[in-house]
Formats: sequence, structure tokens, C-alpha cells
Amino acid sequence: MFYYLSFLRPPPTFCSPSSTSTNAPKGQKAKPKGAAGPSSSLLSITVQIGNDLRTEALVDPAGRDIFYSWIKDTSNVSGGASSTAPQTTTPPAKITTYRTDSAYKEVPVPIPRLAKQGEMWRLALWCDPPKRSNARPRLAPRIAIDLWDAALGSGPLPVLSQPITFDARVHAPEKQVRIDRVYRLGPFASASDAAADELLLTITEHTGYDLDKKIWDSGIGLSSWICGLAHATSEAECNDLVQKMRRALFGLGGRRIIELGAGTGIMSLALAALRYLLRSQSTSTRSEARPDDVDDVPILNQNEKDDQNGGYNQPEDEIFITDLSSALPLLEHNIQQNKHLLGRPVHKTSATDTARSDARAGEAAESLQALELDWDAPTIPDAIARGGALDLIIMADVTYNTDSFPALISTVRRLIDLNVPPKPPPMILLGYKQRHPDERALWDMAQQEAGVKFVRVGERRGFPRSPEEVTGHGEGEVEVWIGTVQK
Repeated sequence: MFYYLSFLRPPPTFCSPSSTSTNAPKGQKAKPKGAAGPSSSLLSITVQIGNDLRTEALVDPAGRDIFYSWIKDTSNVSGGASSTAPQTTTPPAKITTYRTDSAYKEVPVPIPRLAKQGEMWRLALWCDPPKRSNARPRLAPRIAIDLWDAALGSGPLPVLSQPITFDARVHAPEKQVRIDRVYRLGPFASASDAAADELLLTITEHTGYDLDKKIWDSGIGLSSWICGLAHATSEAECNDLVQKMRRALFGLGGRRIIELGAGTGIMSLALAALRYLLRSQSTSTRSEARPDDVDDVPILNQNEKDDQNGGYNQPEDEIFITDLSSALPLLEHNIQQNKHLLGRPVHKTSATDTARSDARAGEAAESLQALELDWDAPTIPDAIARGGALDLIIMADVTYNTDSFPALISTVRRLIDLNVPPKPPPMILLGYKQRHPDERALWDMAQQEAGVKFVRVGERRGFPRSPEEVTGHGEGEVEVWIGTVQK
């Protein structure tokens, strides 16, 4: 399982600049230091370290030190990911020690002295490992979550507020209703030099209790497993079934992929960003490779060669990110704020390259479609069905409601039926964390009613727990299963 830093009481959407700032609006004097009112140099938040459902707080007798930093927001997309330009940040500092007996206390946060009237800043919170509790604070905020790391989740996952606008004229600001988390999918060495491309993915969640608008453990765990597979240096590291899945995920040819119950869309977005980068690198590497280097190119499918396209055909992907209608606005937001990852070349050498990159980013974002798919609906949406065969079905944390199993299996069966022979059936990739033993009935139901046999191929353990702490009701690891249709 994983623990998440979050806000029980979020920061406001607006805040007055610090009373020590000289940047009050023209004609308005800043209040003296310590004066009450909107020019206070502190704002209050309440933090939580809890599980994915926010129903279980972290129990750590020693407590967990929480650090903060302010990051100046330079995004040019409303609520979106920050610019790649160097960021202005305040030095990291400890804000509190989190303990369960004081979990609901308000925590004062000093306002950045650098904040000027009209500027937007974000508040970042993270925990350092316990062994660093008495160490000197780090020089930069630790907000990026290493999604590719098999040790992901050994500590609480950091959180980033939405932009806070500093404006002394706003006296009754609303509380924020969204947060961001930033995930590092890399590093990846580029094809032509040793520079690392870190692929920072920003995923927005809601601060409320809507289950389809926040990150769940299996989405994190399966995304991490996918990233790890992308980092495998050769297929020799994988068994035959995982090799086949690796080809389905990262093969050079275009893919038609659907995610069921996507929530925030983290899995599909991570996969799309990885596919774009790896396909770009594979084409470049392939053009320079010697014959004996062929097996070292990780994602090339030998049957997808096309001399009309630089030697290798790269048709467009279609990735369908599906959930109920209530989840679609957030899904569309997350697609838009990450579109810069979905269509940029590995290297830009001219203004023409940059223009082409921008055009491809828009096209690539369009290849990801957020669609409503109600498992109880009798038909598959036309946008999915009219394109025919699928290559891959992915899903995570779709087992929490056993009453939905018949509808889920029926939907999977209809998706499989889109593949008319001789097209092989799609593979299925499932992330699962047990919340109740009855959920495992899905495996037999899938085989009996859809002909799908699941095999467990991996896991992500997340936060370390002792065996006696794991009861099988949400504290365990995220299991990775591959499903294949039996003939």
C-alpha cells in the first residue's frame, strides 16, 4: 500500500502578500508586521498522511517530519504543469512533525517573502526518510515521485498545491479543491548523447472524497510496473509472457489501447508519454545501429518495418481513457496539462523542429480520448468500436465493488469481441490490491465467462509493513496480473 500527503484543510485560492513585502498594490500600504487581517504573513493548513481512501492515517510512533517549500508558478496552462524554465523556490524548511495524536491541528505556513502582488506560487509538502530527520534540509524541494523506481512508496508521496494568487485586495478567498502530484517517469538517456530526459508527469486530483477523482494504490503500482518494464535493458530480463506484454505496451507500431475505470488517467498518460519517447529513441537508435545491435533496441517489432517512413512505420496510437461521465472533466484536464510529453521530438535543433513539436503535441493529445464507458451499458461507444481490434486492455482498482463484476466481465468480453480473426485477441493488464478476499472471485469469473486466464507477474510493495500488519483488507502490495484469452 501507499501513503499520501494531502490537505485536510487546503490552502486558499488567494492570499495577501507577506506583510514584510513592499509589493502591495499601488496606493495601498502594507500592514505592520504581526497585524491581523489579510496582510498576515502566515496562512493555515491542516495536513494528513493517509491511505488512498484517506480513511487510515499513518501510525508512526516516532512521527514524520514534514518539509515545505514555495515554488513560483510559471505555467501557461491554467492549473497545468509548470514550465520547464528554471523555477524560483524558497529554501526547504521543516513545517511540523506529523503524529496521529495531533493529526488534525492547524499548521501555520510562512508566506514567501519574495511573493509580489499578482504573482502565483505553489506550496509543496514532502517527508524526508526518517534517517534524515536530523540532517540538514535539502537545498531543493523533493516533489517529484520516482514512478519508475521499484522502491516507490517507501515513504509518503509528496503533494503540490494549486497556484495561490497573492493579491491584497481579496479578503474572503475560497479554499482550493484540487492538488497536484508530479511523477518522474525517467531518467532516459537520449539516443545521441548522455543527457537524461526525466519525463515529469503532472496529475491533478480533487481534495474531496469522490473516488473517481483521486489516485488509488493500484493505479500507482501498475504505472510503476509499466515504467519499470520500459527501463528494462533487454527482453532477457522478462519471462515469455512479460516479453509479450512489453511488446504490446511499447512496440513500434501504432496501438489501440483502452483503460477501464481510469479515474485520474495516470496509467494511460504515463504509458502514452513513455511510448512517444521510446518510439522516438528507437527510430533514432535503429538508424545508427549495427546489425549485431538489433537485439539491444528495446521496443522494435521486426514485423513493423516500413522503408517509406525512415525505415520504420509509426502509425498513430489510439488510447481510450474511460470512466463514468463524472470523471471526464478531470481526465480531460490531465490530458491537456501533459500534452507537451506526448508529441515532442527527443531533440530540437531548430525553430522548425520546435514548430513541428508543438503541432505534434496537439495531434498526440488528440490520440488520447477521454470517453464515458458505463459497464452497465449494452454497447461499446462508437469511437472505440468503429476502429475495430484492440491491442491491449488495462485496468487497476476495478475490483473494490464485487457487485460490479458481472458488468465488468461483460464489458471485457464485448471489447475482446472487437478483434475478429485472424486478428489475435487483446492482452489484458490488471493492477490489483486486495481490500476483501471475496474480490478474488473475479479471476474464476473472467475465465468462465470471458475465456480470460490471469497470471500474476509482479508487484509493487509500497510502504513497508510487517506481516502482522497485513490483514488482507487494503494494507498489502499491489499485484500485477496479465490476462490472455484462451482459445
